[in-house]
Amino acid sequence: MELFEDIYKSGKFIDHTCNTDSGDSNSPEDDQEDQHEEDQEIENRKANEDKAVSLATRGQNCPGASSVKDGLVLERCQFLTIIDLDTARLKQRKGKTILEGRCVECQASLREKQLLSRFTNSSLDGLKDVDVNSLRERFTNYTQTKWQVPADYQTVMDIAEKIKAGNRLGTKLVVLDVEFSPVSDQVWEIAVVEFVSGKVVINALVDHGDDIRHTFSSYKTPKLLEEVSKSVHRKVYSQEGRLKKVNVDKIAEELRQGGISPNTVVLVWQWGPRDLQLSQRLLKAGGHDDIWPETCLPLIKQFRLNTPMAKGDKKHFSLKLEILFAVVYPRSGLVGMDHRAVIDCRQTRLLCQAFEDLSLPVDRRKMNWEMEMKPKLIQLTIQDSFQHLQVTNKRTAPNEHHGSSREKRQKGNRD
Repeated sequence: MELFEDIYKSGKFIDHTCNTDSGDSNSPEDDQEDQHEEDQEIENRKANEDKAVSLATRGQNCPGASSVKDGLVLERCQFLTIIDLDTARLKQRKGKTILEGRCVECQASLREKQLLSRFTNSSLDGLKDVDVNSLRERFTNYTQTKWQVPADYQTVMDIAEKIKAGNRLGTKLVVLDVEFSPVSDQVWEIAVVEFVSGKVVINALVDHGDDIRHTFSSYKTPKLLEEVSKSVHRKVYSQEGRLKKVNVDKIAEELRQGGISPNTVVLVWQWGPRDLQLSQRLLKAGGHDDIWPETCLPLIKQFRLNTPMAKGDKKHFSLKLEILFAVVYPRSGLVGMDHRAVIDCRQTRLLCQAFEDLSLPVDRRKMNWEMEMKPKLIQLTIQDSFQHLQVTNKRTAPNEHHGSSREKRQKGNRD
């Protein structure tokens, strides 16, 4: 309570306590008064935007544990809680302390749903909330200049040229991707694709037998995180039957036969070497520590170097694989197919091809960098929707079509 007392003493708060009159109906005078209070509340909010603490939601009804869409509450709070200092949390946002608009129980349930959906929804679901047109407009600006090529990626390009010339094996340069538990880091799916040819070296589910781990090894795991890990596991292994499932020894054998060695250059769509490290740990547990190289080349930093924030940008350009790929290759059949190891490898390979084309002078590029824009949707009234339709007075008798068909069948039987 000391925190609350300090807030009130400071005077730096917005307190909009709502009238919770439970009358069944309002008179016109009441409606006018309510409208006046609502207008006054809006003015108060605007006038107090610079306050350090906001209690604007105090006195409101909790909207429940579902997202509010266009002002529509989809699931009411089961406790019918009124938001106050003892029912909702205070949190920091953009330097301000605000009172959350949901009670503690509903806010926790909503966060659980959001976390689960993040790991279980398809990439197409994630793209629904992305303004792809806006991203394409931004990316068009990045294509107007020659992209910088760091020394480590120049080495990749040099190796690729030697492979194309037949002076190196295709497995000298590969793309790696793994799917794993977000809790235990146990690898569940692995794919390796040759960078130049696109040939698949391995694409398999990992057979761990009954040893499936959904918990941290050294400390207690929250129940929510266990459920997240189980959801990811179900999604990954839903491919069983369409994708082979092999143990660690078989994975090591296929990698060796495919030509993977400590001299192989490995590319990953990450900020760091996490995918390679997890793959190393997987094989080492089975006694195979002589296959992977010690390091790899994370690719996101290569793209970040060439997609800086411009004046007026509120945040960095998104380099999530599923989003960037949809921006660069909008017509590809791989769009929305992410979080399958081999698909992620193929998308990464294609983005690298785009990177190399962008590293050429603008007048020497082979790819068309005029970003395709989808038409923007315009909200129409019902009258607008029908005004261009042509209405004809000619009508077909209900039995006309059926009669002619019956006659044809009868004629066919007579013949």
